[in-house]
Amino acid sequence: MGSEDLVSQPIAATPGDSDSAHNLVNGRHLNPIHVWAAGKGAPLRFNDNDARLPDRGGGDKPFGQDNWLVGLDFANFADLGNKLGGGQFQLPSFVCKNLMFACGPIEENQITRLAILAHGAPGGVDIDNTTGWDLKLDVATAPEMLNAGTFSKYAVPLDQILRVLAFRATVFFMCCRTAADKPGEEFLKAISARWASKEVFVVGYKTILYCGSQGKKGAFGGSCYPGARETHYGNHKYGNVVRPYETLSGWNDLVANPWATEITPHATMAWRGRIMKDGAAPLDGGSFPGQ
Repeated sequence: MGSEDLVSQPIAATPGDSDSAHNLVNGRHLNPIHVWAAGKGAPLRFNDNDARLPDRGGGDKPFGQDNWLVGLDFANFADLGNKLGGGQFQLPSFVCKNLMFACGPIEENQITRLAILAHGAPGGVDIDNTTGWDLKLDVATAPEMLNAGTFSKYAVPLDQILRVLAFRATVFFMCCRTAADKPGEEFLKAISARWASKEVFVVGYKTILYCGSQGKKGAFGGSCYPGARETHYGNHKYGNVVRPYETLSGWNDLVANPWATEITPHATMAWRGRIMKDGAAPLDGGSFPGQ
C-alpha cells in the first residue's frame, strides 16, 4: 500500500499575511505541510529543502516516498526545535507558491506530518547525532539520548515542535527499533503523553529501517528523496550476507519492502500515553547485539 493513501489534506495557498492567526480556520492551518527532518548522522540530506517527488501525488516510487513536501537537515535537537518552531528556518518558495522569495518560518499548527530520521535503539533516539551509527541497548537510559528520562533536558525543542504541530498531527521517529521491546513501548507512550495537549500520534518501529538509492541526480549539493524502508529484521547483519532490500529487485519491490508509515506491519503508534497500534515483532526474533 502506498503512502499516497495517508495524506491528511491537500496543500492550499497561504494568505500573504505572515501572522499565523490569519492562516487558521477553526484551529486548522490553511496551508498544512508535511516535513521530513534528517539528522546529520543519518544517511539522507536535504540541501534543497524539497521533499517532493517529481510526480507529486502519483504514489510511492522505488527512489522515494510520496506526499512529503519540505525537507531539512538538523545538527541536534536544539537545532531541530529552532528550525521547526523557533523561526530559524525559512520555508521554500514553493510552499506558498511564491515565484522567487521564501515563505517565512513555519507557523503555529502548520505541520500535520513530521518524520524525524536519526539512529535509534529500543526506547530512545540519538537525537543529537552523537554516534553516527546504530546504538546499544542502553539508549533507553543514556542521559545523552532522547528517551523517557531526558524530556526535562529537551523541554525547549519538545515545546517548540509541539507549537507548530497541528491538532492530531502524526510524528514518525524514523529510527531503527525505537519502538521495540518494553523500553520502546514506554518511550512512545511517554512522548505521546508529553504532546497530549494536541493529541499527537507518535509512531516508531520495531525493526531496522533502511535508506538506499534516493539521491537526486544532478541536485546541487547533497539532496535526496524522502523515505525509509521498513524491513523485517530486528538486528543488523554481520559479514557479507545480502538481505533482500539490498538487491535491485528487492529495492524495487514496494510490497515486500515498503516505505515506513503508520500502517506498515512493524509500526507501533501511541496516542495520549496509550498504545493504539502494536507493531509486529521482527521475523528474525529481534536480537540486537550491542556494538
